[in-house]
Amino acid sequence: MEEVMFSSYGALIPVAVITSLVAVPLGLMYLIYPKSILQLYLKYHPCLVGGFTAKSVTVGDHIISYLERPSVAGGQDEITVVMFHGFTSSKNANVNMARHFPSNWRVIFPDLPAHGDSSYVPNSDYSVDGMVDKLYEFFMVINLKSVHLSGQSMGSFVAAQFTRKYPHLVQSLSLLCPPVEISTKSNFWKIYFETGRNVFLPETIKDLDEMFQFAFYKPMRLTGQIKCGILDIMKPKYSGFTEVFTSLLRSRFNRDESIQCMKEITVPVLSVFGDSDSVVLLEDVNKFHQEATLQNIEVRVLERCGHAISVERPRKAATEIIKFIVKHCKL
Repeated sequence: MEEVMFSSYGALIPVAVITSLVAVPLGLMYLIYPKSILQLYLKYHPCLVGGFTAKSVTVGDHIISYLERPSVAGGQDEITVVMFHGFTSSKNANVNMARHFPSNWRVIFPDLPAHGDSSYVPNSDYSVDGMVDKLYEFFMVINLKSVHLSGQSMGSFVAAQFTRKYPHLVQSLSLLCPPVEISTKSNFWKIYFETGRNVFLPETIKDLDEMFQFAFYKPMRLTGQIKCGILDIMKPKYSGFTEVFTSLLRSRFNRDESIQCMKEITVPVLSVFGDSDSVVLLEDVNKFHQEATLQNIEVRVLERCGHAISVERPRKAATEIIKFIVKHCKL
């Protein structure tokens, strides 16, 4: 009996050794270099969870990085979904939502210029038209011709302008918490105009906690080490983020322009908002739709949801987008 027990435990020794060899370095990385742990997560999570492959292409003087999950069916009649992320976010923000998309859909998440793994070129054109034209070139390079386009926050503003300018490339448009106007009723804009501070460019852990308060109905609970890692990843990109933000504000980012843009869009549009959004207030959204008198927009409001819809309510957001696309797809 003792020999059997020794043999059983002995077989576990190599496993314990290998586990220690892996766990100890990861533990040290977590304590000393939390940024490295997060970078590993961002690199492998889309592949392991969502079946995505990371790719990149050259578009003019920029490199555009993107995630792609091919359709299991393939063919010319497949549904292709392209989604633009929000300000300071990246392509990875939409992976958990994409897990709920049908496997016969082709899904593409690009990093917007100066975001994620896409390049930042100082003094490039990051106005609305500049961003839209860069993304049009991206569409041409990877041969996207008829897609169901989606965007979140800043990405929804860019997606709407893209659809307005290149309607022949878009079958339907899904917008998650689109910034319909700059309202000083929103504490985000109030802080920005009174102090010049952008809540989504945190400098300290306290600032990061404040950003989470603005982004989520129920802020994420993260350790101090992970928060430090997030800041270490974000801060080197602040020059690009700032240039993008100020360029967008200077270029047709206002209520009248938003209304005019939506009136010129002829494809079906879905607008999804969180009922507890602290950036895009629901009362402003309702007023916007009443005054715009738009006929081709379907509006959905998600309960217990803040601004970062694809992160906080990925399944519910995916369900709304799926129903909308199935309703309006043209195969």
